[in-house]
Amino acid sequence: MHNVAAAVIMTPVALNAAQALGVNPKTFIMAVVIGASAAFMMPTGHPMTLLVQKPGHYSSADYLKYGAGLSLLVFLVIILVVPLVWPF
Repeated sequence: MHNVAAAVIMTPVALNAAQALGVNPKTFIMAVVIGASAAFMMPTGHPMTLLVQKPGHYSSADYLKYGAGLSLLVFLVIILVVPLVWPF
């Protein structure tokens, strides 16, 4: 699934969850948007990674190996920074 489709599907879920908890929905939406844009672990996550896969002779294991660290970094940013910028 493309990251834009994932964001479109998960945004209403995030809005409903925020409303059920009685917190700021912007915090949840930003977590969804940032998380959806962090498609580093598979080459199908973004068109640019598909464009460089064949010329660079990259395998799916390469994307998993190097994308795991970037995904962890984005996860930490979502957990630590998003609530500071968009408080609950």
